[in-house]
Amino acid sequence: MRPLVALVVAAGVLAGCDETPKKKPPPPGASATEPRSSSPTAAASFPATPRAYFVERCATCHGAEGKGDGTAAATMSPRPRSFVDADWQKNVTDDDIRKVVLKGGAAVGKSPLMPPNPELESKPDVLTGLVAEVRRLGKAP
Repeated sequence: MRPLVALVVAAGVLAGCDETPKKKPPPPGASATEPRSSSPTAAASFPATPRAYFVERCATCHGAEGKGDGTAAATMSPRPRSFVDADWQKNVTDDDIRKVVLKGGAAVGKSPLMPPNPELESKPDVLTGLVAEVRRLGKAP
């Protein structure tokens, strides 16, 4: 009898371990067949300043001070760019920085681990400020 109980319990546990992702129901008032439009909360969560954008989206890999030592950097090969590298700062143009930020590393022959940020196409002031932030980090002591 004991093996039968164990088998029934195991079957019950395994039945609850379905790894198939479940679709979330559409929000109230939305049709299940209509594609969702971008939500106002997504726009509201866009970082307010270039520095905030850097901290939220870039520092995980590049580090808060741009040294290429973010929390994710240890597991990455190649390691993220250090913006404090004086030789790199001298040899890269602002347009080069803009392009890699917008298009991602793979688009410019760099690491495919550097993701593109196409949302910045419609936010040129943030992109310009982000380039200035990378330059500022290169001048940090």
